[in-house]
Amino acid sequence: ELLRFAGFYFLVLFSQGFCRWGWRIFLIRASHLAGRDLRADFATHLFGLPATFYDKNRVGDLMSRANSDVEAVRQFLGPGLLTFADALFYIATVPIVMYWLSPELTLIALAPILVIPYIVWRLEAAVHSRYKAAQDQFSELSAMAQENLNGIRVVKAFVQEGGELQKFTSRNDDLAGAAIVAGLAFLWWRRR
Repeated sequence: ELLRFAGFYFLVLFSQGFCRWGWRIFLIRASHLAGRDLRADFATHLFGLPATFYDKNRVGDLMSRANSDVEAVRQFLGPGLLTFADALFYIATVPIVMYWLSPELTLIALAPILVIPYIVWRLEAAVHSRYKAAQDQFSELSAMAQENLNGIRVVKAFVQEGGELQKFTSRNDDLAGAAIVAGLAFLWWRRR
């Protein structure tokens, strides 16, 4: 019986590895293609907008949001769906085997699952607020760089290079700090 159980275990392990390989090839490639198509559609849409739109909206803000939003969609379509499919596989197989081995221990082990949605909801909110702050800082930095590039003659005419460089460095440092805080929150959340 032990040999049969070991054979079944290796069969499940091999099928899981094969499915993961297939999921990664299909989903990751599809997410990169979707990101490319979204960026192309967004650029086409922006090129078709009237000039008055750009008077009301800062280009740096648009580019910041475009980059981060498209990347978020790409991450969802690739690694996000991969993780979801992996979780479905585990949910469909592991509890059955656990229950087959020991019903009492299975109930004890699965009891904390009732609390997990609340914890994830709270941690996701913390990560989201920090990510939004970093995105806003990137938007400010992009807008400032774009404004300085457009008005480079004015900046040079009034000898403001040093002041503009100092403001840019300060905003860049703010962005780095916000990105580090967001990254640390995300890493802490991923380790849980």
